[in-house]
Amino acid sequence: MNRAASKVSALVSTKWLSGKLPSKGAPAALRVLDASIFDGLDGKEKFSEEHIPTAQYFNIKECRDTDSAYPAMMPNPRVFEDYIGNLGVGNKTHVILYDHAKLGGVFSAPRVWWMLRYFGHDSVSLLNGGLARWIDDGFDVTKEIDDVAPEIFKAQPRKELLKLYEDIVENVKNKKVPLVDARGPKKFKDHIKGATMVTHKKLHTPDEEKPEFKSPEKLKKLFSQKGIEIEKPFIATCNSGVTACTLAFGAFLCGNENVPVYDGSWQEWHKRADEDMIVRLED
Repeated sequence: MNRAASKVSALVSTKWLSGKLPSKGAPAALRVLDASIFDGLDGKEKFSEEHIPTAQYFNIKECRDTDSAYPAMMPNPRVFEDYIGNLGVGNKTHVILYDHAKLGGVFSAPRVWWMLRYFGHDSVSLLNGGLARWIDDGFDVTKEIDDVAPEIFKAQPRKELLKLYEDIVENVKNKKVPLVDARGPKKFKDHIKGATMVTHKKLHTPDEEKPEFKSPEKLKKLFSQKGIEIEKPFIATCNSGVTACTLAFGAFLCGNENVPVYDGSWQEWHKRADEDMIVRLED
């Protein structure tokens, strides 16, 4: 079986998307998915209040390994196939992802971008600036939720894009590739031994500017200031496997298309790792 092979831009603009939105009931050549998550809030409820016309809601808290003790672990292929297919996404669908984040317009959408790529789907893009930029640029939102016909999606996992606990233990011991942590300074006070902090928020424009991803040139500079070459292999980690995907996406923009993510990240590591594999910084 061939992977979805059409080459698409990893980032699309609000203007581009506004001219490509499918008409109601149209075949699934393009599907917009809202991948927002909110602390302590119901994402579906927020989605029903406002979203980009024709969008469907991808709930990261639902599409996960529900047998795991950790909050956002990758579901098995059959679960993902059913979930994404019921949102009207098939193997030939171009998926556009966004979320509600204010800073840079991106927070959780890269997680779904990475999930789709893990399951063999290359025809996936992020909306640069997310919903915040869409609204800033004067485009309409809606409360209407369209019905979509289910599509058949066949997963073809790329196991090299996902790292497990055992992989990180081995990497801590042999230091084969850098481990890059997407968390901010407060949470990074406790981290995996050998990890380098590159806060996911730094991959976006500052608050005072229109939300969007930084250019590849600025991303390379950001990483190099931390001693990391973004174009070379590294493993991305974070708190629960969500914002690490922003680092993987940033690397993708710079031509490094296969950065793996430690799925369990800190939520798993601090419960399973020996103390000598944890660094605890004093205030």
